[in-house]
Amino acid sequence: MVQRASIPPGYTETQIKEGAMEDYEKYVFANSDFTVKDVGILDWDRGESHFPYVQNQNSNLQSGNAKPIIVSVLAHRVQNEASR
Repeated sequence: MVQRASIPPGYTETQIKEGAMEDYEKYVFANSDFTVKDVGILDWDRGESHFPYVQNQNSNLQSGNAKPIIVSVLAHRVQNEASR
């Protein structure tokens, strides 16, 4: 799975990875047979794109230029103990 995002000033890729992993485990894979195996961060060069992407400011975050990224989430199925 992938999602478009950005890294706000003052945050590290590690923080973004850990946050994505926590969110997917809690909101996407809860009560399922899947778990996050890895989260990757890829640069997202929007320089030659003609699509008008919008990036809104979040008053809860430090102001400045956020770095556009693509977050890649690799998940795998875990064996259900009850099905053994």
